[in-house]
Amino acid sequence: MMLVCRSWHQVIIETPAFWTFVWIGADTGPQAVEGMRLKGVFARSGQLRLSVMIAPEGIAHFHAVQEAISDSFQRLGTLSLVGTQKQVQNIPSAEVIQQFMQHPFPTLKRLNVGNISTSSDPEQSDLVLIMVDSPQLQELSCHDHFIFPKSPSHLTSITLTSVHPFPRSPLIPSSFDLPLLLELRLSGCEPSAFLSAFITPSLRKLFVIDDVPARGPLPPLRPYPTLGELQWTDRGPDPTFSALIHLFPNLIRYSNYQMGKEKNIKFQFIDTPAAFLSLLPGEPGDTNGPRTSTWPNLEEVLLDVGTCDEISLLIDKIPSLKRVRILRNFMTRADEEAQQRETRLLPPLRQRVEVAFWLDPWGSNLGMHFEAEERV
Repeated sequence: MMLVCRSWHQVIIETPAFWTFVWIGADTGPQAVEGMRLKGVFARSGQLRLSVMIAPEGIAHFHAVQEAISDSFQRLGTLSLVGTQKQVQNIPSAEVIQQFMQHPFPTLKRLNVGNISTSSDPEQSDLVLIMVDSPQLQELSCHDHFIFPKSPSHLTSITLTSVHPFPRSPLIPSSFDLPLLLELRLSGCEPSAFLSAFITPSLRKLFVIDDVPARGPLPPLRPYPTLGELQWTDRGPDPTFSALIHLFPNLIRYSNYQMGKEKNIKFQFIDTPAAFLSLLPGEPGDTNGPRTSTWPNLEEVLLDVGTCDEISLLIDKIPSLKRVRILRNFMTRADEEAQQRETRLLPPLRQRVEVAFWLDPWGSNLGMHFEAEERV
């Protein structure tokens, strides 16, 4: 845009809003040039809130970047530390990253820490564990590293990916009060460790993806009276899931797969019914819950695999149920007689609840895609 004409160039130069997003690490210019360029960009942004994305692995002189941005820490609204394939020879160490994060961030609202390396040798790459001064932080996402606000009372969303094991350090508290947290995503983590450490009285949505089994006895777990949605990928019998599923008295929607990632599911490796079915009231696996439904408000159940008999079981055990989605009917693998039986069982079930298969819309009343085994 600056190259259109001299007038456009001048307008952009003099308009602070054009200079509030800064991407650092796209190129690795000389130390002085990098520092001068950044200072000029920050100066043009005036006093507006900044959104800064930094790729430490692509910055040859990280201390120059830190110096250039030092006067603007108080204006950061969004900070992202991201990985890059364009790595320099001297990648900033974990200690350098921690020194950078020790600055106060009084206006920071969103912090994203990606899968960044702290050494050119992956086996020598250390994790960054630090509590940061960001009292206004609302959204936090960390991959591998654990960077957490000292005062997390404003957090509404947390995403942790491959943060395993649970960070243990004299600098890291054993528990965190998160009064405003509404959404928690744990991927490749040990959920019991974080759920026992996080005090979340307002939690609405919990996503547990490819969880790591708990080591040793389960820690004490709290009830979640406000939780309405649970997505927990089914990896077979899971003591943590079995203990937690009865602690969600106001659950409205449950899915045993990650919604939006249905096409990534490897159905050929699924050979057992959904673990949730064995935990229904009165079923053999239900050793933690009462004999009646634990979820009086549960309306929607989504399972990766299932049969009409299992849909009938869900309806009988969960009186509040309104919708059931099965991505793949187990009988797809069966003979024609078994498939015909499923076809006969389906219409009466649809008179009781809405039943959808694969990604068909609710209320479409389409079949079970027996003819499309490769599709689903």
